[in-house]
Amino acid sequence: MSSPVQRTARRIGVVVIAVLTSLGLALTMTTAPAQANSTESDLRSTVHARLAVFLDDAVSSDLYTETQRRYILSIVSTSAPDSLSARQERRVLGVFWQTITEVGGVSRSQAENRLQRGATLTRVTGSDSDAVRNRLRSWLLQPVVRAVTDRRVSWSEVSGLVSDTTTAVNRLMAQPGGQRDVILVRKRK
Repeated sequence: MSSPVQRTARRIGVVVIAVLTSLGLALTMTTAPAQANSTESDLRSTVHARLAVFLDDAVSSDLYTETQRRYILSIVSTSAPDSLSARQERRVLGVFWQTITEVGGVSRSQAENRLQRGATLTRVTGSDSDAVRNRLRSWLLQPVVRAVTDRRVSWSEVSGLVSDTTTAVNRLMAQPGGQRDVILVRKRK
């Protein structure tokens, strides 16, 4: 049973998503054709690269396995991710860990220890897992939202990417850490 705070947070999340979707639909109906400098493929590469940086680091730190990394990334893209500069990689890792620690209410060392012992990010972040999931998804989709609001691409063009990014974050949150080479599939609601 969820607490009133969790229900309220969940309702707020649903309202925010509905507002963003409505805004996206309104912009799609009023925008001119997308400019050539931003495509769904370019945005997908950006999201893929950001997610891959975190997962590559997690695999090298024995928090996840290579099989889990491929499973999580495959929903966004099956090609090799674009490489980011060392500065961009540090920023991406910082955002991921900041979200997990500040929103999830655990220290990085606690999160790493629990993941290495087989916990999922959902378990590690406990009652704040929905907030962590939403924040990670929102951050990964920032370039997409920016491209839509700048009218470089329409919502209809990136709706698949938004859905795939949501699925990738859900997969990330549901995988058990450590070297247990298993893939847990989240039940559909």
